[in-house]
Amino acid sequence: MFQQSYSVGGQSEIHLYFEHGGGDVHLLGTDETYLRIQGEGDAGEYKADWQNGTLTMNVHADAVFFVPRNMNLRVSGNFGDFNATDLLGSLRVAGAHGDVGLNAIGGAVTLESVMGDSVRPN
Repeated sequence: MFQQSYSVGGQSEIHLYFEHGGGDVHLLGTDETYLRIQGEGDAGEYKADWQNGTLTMNVHADAVFFVPRNMNLRVSGNFGDFNATDLLGSLRVAGAHGDVGLNAIGGAVTLESVMGDSVRPN
């Protein structure tokens, strides 16, 4: 199992960029003050690189991202289904090849280049 965390101190936005992959991405808003990731598979497959508020990585297997709920988020690249829950900041998503599910999102949501169904139950 892959587990990693990154300090987001001083950042107003987190950008998650997925270079390669098709795994599902799940964002969960938390009261934590850092970005934490849990994923299936070997850590070496993810090739995670954190620089200046941008996390570049591969996501061949499903992964859960625990993010500060007040943070603005931008998610782009190549990934499968996308689900986000309990976020208060703005959210921009570009590149989801699967369905997009949004629940309890308080900020503005922008969807670009998503190919599956979009559901916003709240």
